[in-house]
Amino acid sequence: LFLMWKILHVNVFPAPSVNVLMISNFNNARYEIIDIKGAVILQGFVSDKNAIEVSTLDQGSYFVRLQKEDAVAQRTFIKL
Repeated sequence: LFLMWKILHVNVFPAPSVNVLMISNFNNARYEIIDIKGAVILQGFVSDKNAIEVSTLDQGSYFVRLQKEDAVAQRTFIKL
């Protein structure tokens, strides 16, 4: 089975992030926060305020993967 995914433009800010990662153009999406080793650290749904709580993460570089219906996006962010 082959699935076609739409890749959408998504902004992730602020960069770097301390407590909250804001997501634009991708509300109510499922997210995964992935460390540089490829381990999924956090997962859930982007809140109605288009925010993901990242205050519990250690400092470092991470990926956020977003999925909504047939669309997917992945961005890198730094946690301070």
